[in-house]
Amino acid sequence: MTQLPNFSRKTSGSSASLKTLCDASSAQQSWGDSEKGLSELEDEIRAIKQAERASTSTGSSLSDWTTLLGGFMSLVATGGIGNATGLVQTYWENNQLRDFSSRDIGWIAGTNICLSLFLPVLSGPVYDRYGPLWLMIGGSASFVVGVFVMSFLNNPELPQMTYGLLLLTWGIMGGAGNGLVATAVSGAVCQRFDKRRGLANGIASGGNSVGGVVWPMMLRETLNRWGWQWAVRLLGGIALVLVALGCVLVRPPPQMVVTAKREAEIKKAEGRKEAKAKVLKTCVVEGAECFKKADFVWMTASLAIFQFTVMGVAGTLPSWGEGQGFDQTSLFNLVAVMNAAAAIGRIAVGALSDAIGRFNTCVSIMTLSVVVMFGLFFNVGGMIWKFYVFAAFWGFVYGAVLMMISVLVREQCNHEEFGRYLSACHVALSIAGLVCVPLSAQMLASFGPQMDVVFFGILCTVSLLFMILTRWAFLDYEWSWTSKV
Repeated sequence: MTQLPNFSRKTSGSSASLKTLCDASSAQQSWGDSEKGLSELEDEIRAIKQAERASTSTGSSLSDWTTLLGGFMSLVATGGIGNATGLVQTYWENNQLRDFSSRDIGWIAGTNICLSLFLPVLSGPVYDRYGPLWLMIGGSASFVVGVFVMSFLNNPELPQMTYGLLLLTWGIMGGAGNGLVATAVSGAVCQRFDKRRGLANGIASGGNSVGGVVWPMMLRETLNRWGWQWAVRLLGGIALVLVALGCVLVRPPPQMVVTAKREAEIKKAEGRKEAKAKVLKTCVVEGAECFKKADFVWMTASLAIFQFTVMGVAGTLPSWGEGQGFDQTSLFNLVAVMNAAAAIGRIAVGALSDAIGRFNTCVSIMTLSVVVMFGLFFNVGGMIWKFYVFAAFWGFVYGAVLMMISVLVREQCNHEEFGRYLSACHVALSIAGLVCVPLSAQMLASFGPQMDVVFFGILCTVSLLFMILTRWAFLDYEWSWTSKV
């Protein structure tokens, strides 16, 4: 199995398979199954080693690139529509939910964000066991059905029922669908690409940003012309086509075949009951074992703090802009600028990480985030052009860092452990996503816009320091400026 540069301290897949097979063979012999000769065992060992070597993907096959295309299209639909939440919430406040406060309506979007980040915690072990297909199908179905049902919820005379159903369709079904699809796409892409993993993940996750540019602009026009029902149905129809193509194109990584072979050997040696106990332990207990690695702990803390900052800025930016005297049109355009810059950041920095290393890239981008906060955001004042400049640079920065999450997690583990490690990381991210908007709004209301920016700048600084500690721990606490990690 091809290993990453400077990654020699990780256990190779071939040696793990050899150990599993030898353990299985020993157990079989202890049960009295002595018919299998030594030469036959050697043939099986050789066959599995050849299968693992053949399964290692470097991102050069047609199925690798079609998986990347399918993941991109799926995230344009699910993640991109999620970036239009601000526009949708504004429409609700003026129409079917006008009897509710902005804070109450915000819980719908908060539920969507929380589930989008938390579902990978539950779906990661499912991905490890079954691959991306069922996650893609289940997530796509939940998302599309939620959008289509949401199109019928346009009755201001039944505000309580409308609120509850919007919470169900957009908050729960939309958030769950987005989380499941994101897990499947990031897992399949990261495991299919080796040398160009950063670039590939940047292209796939760029679907979030592309959708974040297209959907808000489309909704803004269609809501004014056709109203809520047909605007949302058009959105749902396009999303249905995109996620259907994604389900067809996103294929399991070849390593899944080897994992299935290992599991079959374990079942033969230990019986179905013991094998099921192993699966249960993997899903429930071993997730906590990820946090025994110091570099993983520092990395997760850094990413969670940065996630808090990103969602906090996104949740309070409209209120911050209105407080500076900017109109609604400028704020909608600002969202498009941020997402367009985020798309550039995801792709460009993905390629950069392949060249100079994942952790080196993340440290560099987080350093830029501190400069953007204190150098640009703090000095926006009432000048709209400075606001747009900040939006462009901040979009580039946060798009780059959020793209790196799956890639950084993959640096911490083997192929067969990816889902478990990604799930453990998303526990912290989901907590940050749940509390970031109300806490950020309270900071803005209590201390004003300038101190709000200082608060976010301090968070970016702490996130940077934790990522530097991650790099140090990853190198076994031996700092090297020239190491490509």
